[in-house]
Amino acid sequence: MQILHTLETQHAYTDLTLRQVLRDSLLERRDRAFVTECVYGVMRWQGKIDWLLGHVCRRPLDTLTPWIRNALRLGLYQCLWMERVPDWAAVHETVALARRFGHDGAARFVNGVLRTLLRQHTTYQLPDAVRSPAAHLAVVFSHPQWLIERWLQRYGWERTHALCAANNQPGGVTLRTNTLRITPTVLAQRLTAEGVQQVAQSLPQSEGLVVRGVDRLDTLPSYHAGLFQVQDAGAMLVAPLCRPRPGQRWLDVCAAPGGKTTHLAQLMGNAGYVLACDLQEGRLRLLHQNISRLGVARVETRVADATSALPGDGYFDGILVDAPCSGFGVLRRHPDIKWRKTA
Repeated sequence: MQILHTLETQHAYTDLTLRQVLRDSLLERRDRAFVTECVYGVMRWQGKIDWLLGHVCRRPLDTLTPWIRNALRLGLYQCLWMERVPDWAAVHETVALARRFGHDGAARFVNGVLRTLLRQHTTYQLPDAVRSPAAHLAVVFSHPQWLIERWLQRYGWERTHALCAANNQPGGVTLRTNTLRITPTVLAQRLTAEGVQQVAQSLPQSEGLVVRGVDRLDTLPSYHAGLFQVQDAGAMLVAPLCRPRPGQRWLDVCAAPGGKTTHLAQLMGNAGYVLACDLQEGRLRLLHQNISRLGVARVETRVADATSALPGDGYFDGILVDAPCSGFGVLRRHPDIKWRKTA
């Protein structure tokens, strides 16, 4: 509840907020997994949840306090999406939350809304897929309607439908093997020995591994030994496309937190040079941490704005520009992006 409130009122990022709160908590592993599922589930399905709530709430959702609005979302998600949670338990706990973060009247309101939805939710008619395709997909897959309209115009029905469905499938965590220190096969064996429940190769990236069933990667001995970097599978494709070779000089102008920077250095076998720049000094600190942990050499960092002047002296064999973008390519991992962006 507190995490969802923070995400809405402070426009925080789901993964960072969740990681910080769980790091400071005393919850056991099972409870941490439950909290994670609740938070990501509500963020992923917020659009459809709000559509359902709109059928019952006499007041518009945006007139409720963030506490009560998120209590309703949290309770409804547990009732309709989490099969292992009994409806009575979800309603009881949500009403208690509403009373704690509101008052008795708010608790009665939440109780009435959830119980009515449990009785009626199967009777609500979805927007017609033929007459209102964007509205239909927006509800079914819990995406902003303006974004669906944009995708339908660009990609058509079938591809948009498939894209939305894929966005709602939680992705495993992908790791890039630090081949300066270990092979993917040996890393997979070591991760298994450290208690990671599932480890599989992430094709087509031969150095990539997909892991599931791990609570905190940054607590693993292999993480502190610099044997891997957490990196999205798509992001792992970029540095190899640059074809960096030992002895080359590369400029990375949007470098932090350093996934592609350290990948470039790794592919050059620590025998090249990378100048890594970013606008924000705080983000460069994350890059410094990864450089040190992974043991990559000859990487220089600098606060710089590449739109005003090219950083660095002399020539570069290549320039990598991973410019800030919408982030819609990573909605599987960051569902909050759907609700914080506008057209």
